[in-house]
Amino acid sequence: MARVLVGNARDFPNEFLCPVDIEGWSVGIVRVDDIFYAFSNYCPHLGAELTGSLVLDTKVICWWHGSAFDLGTGLSVGGPAYDPIKTYPVEVEGDSVYILKD
Repeated sequence: MARVLVGNARDFPNEFLCPVDIEGWSVGIVRVDDIFYAFSNYCPHLGAELTGSLVLDTKVICWWHGSAFDLGTGLSVGGPAYDPIKTYPVEVEGDSVYILKD
C-alpha cells in the first residue's frame, strides 16, 4: 500500500466533505471531531461525485438521490444504492493526514 499525504489536519473542517485528487481519482476526506475518514468520492448508484453531499454524524448522504453510506465501513445504510463505497485507512502523524491506498 502507498502512503499518500492528503493535507494538514486543519485543512479539513469538521463534518465537511473535502475532495482530494490522487493520481486522477477523487477521494473524499471527512473529519468528524478528530477522526478522519477517506473513501472513493463517487456514489455507486449512478456514479455521481459525492462532493457537496451532506455529512451527518458518521454518514455521508449523496446529494443526488439520497443514498447514505457509513463512513467507517463504506456500507450502504440507505438506498437507492446497495453497493458500498470503497474506504481507505487514514493515518494522522502530527498535523499531517495520510491515506493508505492500494
